[in-house]
Amino acid sequence: MLRILTKYSASGLIASLIHVFMAFSLIENTNLSLYKINTISFITSACFGYFFQTIITFSSAVTQKNFLRYFSVILGNILIINIGTSILELLTDEKKISLIIVWLLIILINFLLHLKWTYK
Repeated sequence: MLRILTKYSASGLIASLIHVFMAFSLIENTNLSLYKINTISFITSACFGYFFQTIITFSSAVTQKNFLRYFSVILGNILIINIGTSILELLTDEKKISLIIVWLLIILINFLLHLKWTYK
């Protein structure tokens, strides 16, 4: 379990950095809404995450079953991201803090769902 958690953490860190750096770049260089910025950044990092987690973290083959499960989790997370960012936009004008709060919530939810469902 510790080995999986370590690999998951490394994968998650890289995917999260992809998400955050892309989002910060979009915040600084575009006039997109936070909703669009988070969605674009999340989908990009999710594609990386699927392959890394499937092959490296969970030592699994790329299959239709885990692909569908992985992206079912991702689709659920997009809903959480959209609801979370919408609520946070009402509470604060600080987009970067809102992004970090949503990012931390997604990390926890993803690990539990992938461990208990996606790769079982």
